Amino acid sequence: MDLEFLSPWFLYSYVVLLAIVPVRVIYDMLTGRMPLSGLFTAAPSPANPNPDAIDPERLALFGATLAGAGYYLVITFDQMAQADPHLESLPEMPQEMLLALGLSQSTYVTGKFFRAFNKRSSSE
Repeated sequence: MDLEFLSPWFLYSYVVLLAIVPVRVIYDMLTGRMPLSGLFTAAPSPANPNPDAIDPERLALFGATLAGAGYYLVITFDQMAQADPHLESLPEMPQEMLLALGLSQSTYVTGKFFRAFNKRSSSE
């Protein structure tokens, strides 16, 4: 039984699914179904005197994630446009993008660690 005709169908349905998820998330954010309060602020604690201030680690993490996802999406669409019948595999992640995402994640985790350590030492 020849099932080669299913391969492009699965690829395109996967791309459609990947397009639907962010559209739904953005829709929920714009309509208020997904609350965004506190997205860029740190949780209130004794170590955080101003809980409404923007947390730079969260902002950098969000920006790096959006930039990395957008860059990878551009690379993927570029390779899809150059592929003959269809794309055989997803493109490799560029080392620069992995480095930027890793630095952003480590900055976020380090900030959380020092806030938790400061919170614990201030309560003693």
